Amino acid sequence: MRFLITWTTYGCWLPGDRRGFRTRRTKEFVPPPARYSDGEPYEPQKYKHLYEHCLSETKTPICLNKRQKHTVVDCIAEICSAFASEATIAVTENHVHIFIDLPSDVTTGYFCSRAKSVSSLRLSSYGLKGRVWARRYHAKRIPAGDADRTRRYVSSHKNEDAVVVEFRQ
Repeated sequence: MRFLITWTTYGCWLPGDRRGFRTRRTKEFVPPPARYSDGEPYEPQKYKHLYEHCLSETKTPICLNKRQKHTVVDCIAEICSAFASEATIAVTENHVHIFIDLPSDVTTGYFCSRAKSVSSLRLSSYGLKGRVWARRYHAKRIPAGDADRTRRYVSSHKNEDAVVVEFRQ
């Protein structure tokens, strides 16, 4: 099954973030400004206290530099080689996108757990100790007809200074 899997670095996209967010326990989705969606932008002042509280509870947000992005891509490609014949991987300074066709006996949770743990271990050599990734991830099943569009979406992150790799075995 094809999936678009996304996760963020620790401390990014907190509740109250100007790019849009979900409130605690994902009860309410607050749409981002027009730049990111067609939805009505929210009033940042309304959620400013929530964002500041979450920021105070979080250590410094993790932002990956170029070498660290390459390390993460290498780790994810290594995990992909065990489960998939192809994948498109994009690693930005604060999030990861992977378009992958996983076999039915591999869950997205297991795949993400392996990719996050292996990359966290390798990133510790750069001094990133402790939590690197947010706890959760988002996986969306992609129908066959949307595969090319999804692959292009992940690849388009090159424009955001992401490290993008087309993995094929």
